[in-house]
Amino acid sequence: KKGGGGSIVVVGGGYAGVETAAVIAERLKTKGLSNSINCVLLTADGSIMSSSPSGQREAAEKVLDQAGVEVKRNLQVTELSAITDEYTTSDDDENDNSNGTSTSSSTDSGVLMKLKESKSESSSSVSSSLSLRADVVIWSAGSTPAPRAQKDTTGLSLPFPSNSRGATCTEPTLRVTGEERVFALGDVAMQSTN
Repeated sequence: KKGGGGSIVVVGGGYAGVETAAVIAERLKTKGLSNSINCVLLTADGSIMSSSPSGQREAAEKVLDQAGVEVKRNLQVTELSAITDEYTTSDDDENDNSNGTSTSSSTDSGVLMKLKESKSESSSSVSSSLSLRADVVIWSAGSTPAPRAQKDTTGLSLPFPSNSRGATCTEPTLRVTGEERVFALGDVAMQSTN
């Protein structure tokens, strides 16, 4: 990202999401990048690994805290959209190109996530609209693909090609078919057969 800094967001507070966020944060520390790249874990529940015994949850919370992972609770992602911002930089403050200074255009890209607060006993019936920007999003929420019929009846629209059972179609490299920067793996993906 231009000017340093950045963010990696892991969506899903189950075993896979917690482990992924912890490993990313650990690698960022090892590479000396933990101060410039933020690692965030989003979970729709009030706690991570909600179906696990309390001892495991507490141990995982401690690992994430020590690794510097920011855990955001009771949030569901409702929409993902690519963002591209173009901006101009100049070698001098006055944009005077007559003395050999240069001006250049650059592009900053990422993902904008629209969020809604999950229902909890303490939340009011009024929900606020929230958003979060990320440079990288890793999706680990859910354990099965949404069937095409469910996608149609719920209004859930995923911008990726899927097969008849709802699995996202991928190339042998796990890159989503037709996408340059999106990958899918595990139970929600299926390699395309052409």
